[in-house]
Amino acid sequence: MEIPIDNQYCCYIPNFLYAVGCKLKHLIFETIESETIDEFKKSQKSSKINLKINDNHVTTFYLNLLMELNDVYKYENSFVVKIPHDYTVDEILFYNISAMLFFYVNTTNIKKIRLFAQYTFKLDVNFSHAENIYQDIKYCGQHKWKNDEECTIEIKNDAFFVKGYFIEGNISKIKSLQILFNDQTRFDKYDKMMLQMYGNIITKNLMYLPYNNDEEYKNGYKNIEFQSYTAAPITTALDSIKLKLSLENSMDDEQVLNIYSVSCNFIRYENNSVNIVLQPEDTNCVHI
Repeated sequence: MEIPIDNQYCCYIPNFLYAVGCKLKHLIFETIESETIDEFKKSQKSSKINLKINDNHVTTFYLNLLMELNDVYKYENSFVVKIPHDYTVDEILFYNISAMLFFYVNTTNIKKIRLFAQYTFKLDVNFSHAENIYQDIKYCGQHKWKNDEECTIEIKNDAFFVKGYFIEGNISKIKSLQILFNDQTRFDKYDKMMLQMYGNIITKNLMYLPYNNDEEYKNGYKNIEFQSYTAAPITTALDSIKLKLSLENSMDDEQVLNIYSVSCNFIRYENNSVNIVLQPEDTNCVHI
């Protein structure tokens, strides 16, 4: 089902009779002038979309990250970007809510943006309390470089449980990587071989690095269950989290690395209200 987006680049996610929820599926960007996929991705590299429910900020979708996690498809002058609802906000439940999307995109060559969602309908649903887990991919920091260098980036944000990080950019130039908690080693220095072993190289421009280095957790960002947060530290209890990098000379233009944490929050529906909470009431969260 298509959801209209107004000229101010925001949209209200409508509720329908017997609808209990919806899943955000795809964005279609219709351009004015023809572009290649690479040109489109470059033009939207700083674009983002904010999701709010009842004035609560829920999450931000960063387009450059979405376009690395899934292929972008082109049809004539339109580009299709998949929203990975299955491992971000899986379903927005219609429980006395007002849900809005706000688009902060480069509109220079954009004629129209279209949003498609999948609705769930049930005849007799009357829930007075529910709790849904969702994954919040939060921006942590950025580093730019051109020559060989050692650098340290502060990557602590306001996330609670963090099970890993996306590193987006020219990851082939990372010679080694280390994570420090309060200036004490949490990850020993990983060289290129260890990053291949314990990280997940998703594309040439995107890597996922989990805190749990067991093989089953290399794709852990795709698992939204609370149990997938085994070994995830409570980062709000730390004063600092630092990413220490050794980087190769780019021999090209200035290079940029963006860092994003993968954390979990909970949308709690109760007493005719919606709240974003950091911990579940129990580990068997409701999925309707």
